[in-house]
Amino acid sequence: MMFSKKQVGFFAFVAGLFIAAFVAATYTTFQPIHIYALGLLGLTIGLLNVEAKEVWAYMVASIAFILSISAFSSVLSELPIVSHFLIRFLAALMYVIFPGVAVVALRIIYEASKSPASLPHPLRGEKKAAKTKSKRRKR
Repeated sequence: MMFSKKQVGFFAFVAGLFIAAFVAATYTTFQPIHIYALGLLGLTIGLLNVEAKEVWAYMVASIAFILSISAFSSVLSELPIVSHFLIRFLAALMYVIFPGVAVVALRIIYEASKSPASLPHPLRGEKKAAKTKSKRRKR
């Protein structure tokens, strides 16, 4: 039974969530094997699960998640019972998210070096293209 790239990426994401929760619940510090396993799952997600049409949404959501974790961690430190688990869980999720973001960012840079037209819409600079089309129509 063959799985598609999307299915493998989805299973890697679900596995990353479960492993992050397991590590956060059972260990007080991360061992190198945990970091490697979570990082490998993050690479798998970035390589297989994020298609060209999803790049922009993935990058925005990932960066928003990464930035919000620091603020959320200070809020969680006020909750005595669940704060230790949740802070470790969010830190473990960072080990999953960071490699995926790095892979997708490198893919964006590579695509931009080939051709600016291959960039996702917000990065492409549609205004310049629209101006040249309107000049052509006036002639």
